[in-house]
Amino acid sequence: MEQGVRLRRLAHVGLTTPGPAALAEFYVDIAGLETVARDGRGTVYLRTNSDHHCLALFRGDRPAVHHVAFEVGEPEELAAAAAALDRAGVPRAATWEEAEQDASVAYRDPEGHVIELVAGVAQMPRPLPPRHRPRKVGHVGIRVADLHGLCHFYTRHFGFRVSDRIADQFVFLRCNPDHHSFVLARHPADTGRVHHVAYDVPSVEDFVRQADWLHASGRSLIWGPGRHAPSNNLFMYFRDTDRNIIEWMTAVAQIWDDDRHIPRNFDPKIPQTFNLWGILPPPEFFE
Repeated sequence: MEQGVRLRRLAHVGLTTPGPAALAEFYVDIAGLETVARDGRGTVYLRTNSDHHCLALFRGDRPAVHHVAFEVGEPEELAAAAAALDRAGVPRAATWEEAEQDASVAYRDPEGHVIELVAGVAQMPRPLPPRHRPRKVGHVGIRVADLHGLCHFYTRHFGFRVSDRIADQFVFLRCNPDHHSFVLARHPADTGRVHHVAYDVPSVEDFVRQADWLHASGRSLIWGPGRHAPSNNLFMYFRDTDRNIIEWMTAVAQIWDDDRHIPRNFDPKIPQTFNLWGILPPPEFFE
């Protein structure tokens, strides 16, 4: 791991979509997020807590990952991280304008995914009105072709630690005590699309409330409820209007001692690997 790269948390996810405004409506109505800003290019920013945004929707030809942003802390820490990545020869990505974004720098991984490092995540001065909503964006999963190569890249250059693996299908990476904030999913056919974005809610009651709201809104789950073996969290999955997969989760495992944690390698042939309650994911989860 290069010295100077110390990620604190997942800050936000950027997605491209042919219709940012329409997709934003879904996230407001169905996921409880709040639209906080729009710009002249059609980008829509949404939040779920005091952070200015947890989700940015950019106009693009098709649904894809625009970037994934992680917070590094203060500007001095960002400068140290950038210096370490530059020394290591990690290529920078072209920058873009982003609403209420403090200092940031962006890099590309070997498969072209853009990782943005941000310092001093802007905070909203006014509170959100009371409503059922996630407390944060919990993690993001990206599709990759070279699972092991990308795992080595992110642990070496960005300071991620491997929490667990599912054979040659998934690697769960952490940058804080949450079991994972970043998931690499081997899907060689389309590495541009997001695999899933997970939103964390505080309690089982909030979890159930979302399932009831989906039903009342005429929408169906594609998998769950269940409990994952590697991270022990409750989960359920549904799709947004661009067919991106959303995970709703609560009670993710915490890893407090990096030195004592030994990553496990779970067997995908055992149903309880994906769901301790035994129901396997549908084929579309692996498409």
